[in-house]
Amino acid sequence: MNISGPHRLLVPDYPATSVEVTVSLQGLVVGVGVVYELTIYSSAVDLSVIETNDNQPDQEILSLASAATDGWFFPTVQHHDTDGSAIANEYALGVPVAGSVTLSLTGAQPGDVVYITIKTTM
Repeated sequence: MNISGPHRLLVPDYPATSVEVTVSLQGLVVGVGVVYELTIYSSAVDLSVIETNDNQPDQEILSLASAATDGWFFPTVQHHDTDGSAIANEYALGVPVAGSVTLSLTGAQPGDVVYITIKTTM
């Protein structure tokens, strides 16, 4: 098991309401830990963890809307059949990544901080 982070996302001074950090990551993402330190002006923020590489489609690993509760999240990938159709109710734990992962915080206030820790296996 490998651990990347915690990565600190700090929303800069006014008028900023978002922040983005890109990290290099390789392996199977099996867990994403999130810790919030919001200012008194925020009650919740939007968070996303997305693999973004050149010449490849972006791959969403985790997306949280209006979130403010610390915790661990365990991303899954839906299985597909040979024609590319999703197979109902069949998932695998973990999301394979190789390259750049963008950690993004939006809908926040200046001074808001979110820590993201990513657990991967090889």
